[in-house]
Amino acid sequence: MRNIKLLKKARILKALGHPVRLSIICKLYDSKQNVTQLCDCLEVSQPVVSQHLALMRSIGLIEGKRSGAKVIYKIKNPFVRDIIQLVIDH
Repeated sequence: MRNIKLLKKARILKALGHPVRLSIICKLYDSKQNVTQLCDCLEVSQPVVSQHLALMRSIGLIEGKRSGAKVIYKIKNPFVRDIIQLVIDH
């Protein structure tokens, strides 16, 4: 593959292809959330949510900012916001 931009977008789409990660991103589309909030609304264990957040953070989809003892996550990549808007609209 010669086009680096397409390779990066393919990596994003692959990451969003997992149901838990897609659910997390959809929740972050509406508001910033911490791990506990994500676990509660998705009914997924903390270790599972943390693993998915770490993967998405490592490829630049989301970012986390410490607020006291908690880390608040939000979508970092505007391409991801555009994708989620399309998902919500259809």
